[in-house]
Amino acid sequence: DGAMLASVASAWTPQDVVSQSTTRPFAMSDTERLKAIFDTSDSLQVLVGHHLQCLVFSVIHSMQRRHVSKGEVLLRQGEEGHHMYIVDQGAFDVLVARSSGPCCSICQYGPGSVFGELAMVSR
Repeated sequence: DGAMLASVASAWTPQDVVSQSTTRPFAMSDTERLKAIFDTSDSLQVLVGHHLQCLVFSVIHSMQRRHVSKGEVLLRQGEEGHHMYIVDQGAFDVLVARSSGPCCSICQYGPGSVFGELAMVSR
């Protein structure tokens, strides 16, 4: 089974859209860091580059920090993703299942990397 595994880490992911909970906005330094990632990520620019800045800040303010344990699977090959992640610390390995033999690592996401962003448009 191919999977996205955490090597170490914490990541940012938007809160569940149906959640009615209220959360305190991040400190300005967190907001500024996330805004810089949105501004420099090609994949995020394709998704939100043509929208007004308020949309970007709306997404940023809907995000929450999530600690990810080493070895925790975030996404499985072939399954629909439900969250977007921005890596804040640590690294995430992308493993792909092969027809025979063990999974192989095809890439690693580190701080500032974005993955699962298609979940933003498929929900």
